[in-house]
Amino acid sequence: MLKYLLIIFSLVYISGCTEVKPDSSQNITENQKDSTHEINMIFGEANPENMTYYNSAGAEYVIFKIKPKNMDLKSFNNLKMSKIKQRVWIYLRSEGFSQIFCRNQSQLEVSIPKSIIGNSELEDGDILRQNEIDWNITLYRPKKIKTAYSL
Repeated sequence: MLKYLLIIFSLVYISGCTEVKPDSSQNITENQKDSTHEINMIFGEANPENMTYYNSAGAEYVIFKIKPKNMDLKSFNNLKMSKIKQRVWIYLRSEGFSQIFCRNQSQLEVSIPKSIIGNSELEDGDILRQNEIDWNITLYRPKKIKTAYSL
């Protein structure tokens, strides 16, 4: 149920900017501010957009999009080998057309868009659903709860 709720929320668009900063109109936590910084360190050059913050009883999420003109498959693979690896994110697995990375109890999920993959139906990842056109990305942090991604 939470997964489908997140999918619906991830489809809601909020205007973004080149240097993503936490939106003061959203009630965000210190962890989400740290997540925004982490996102900028990894994906800042790809112009993350539509940064949205969610809090639940068990976790905090930051979900955003990247346009395919700002990141293709080759540039994502370069990010995996450089910035994602340098920031000590460990590749965990693929699920659908999402690639899942973990660090401590946090999860970074990157869903490759249908427009790049060319598959016939949209695929589910772990937290996210594949998007038609844009990259769909989340940084998830549990609140004092052990997860399968805890290392």
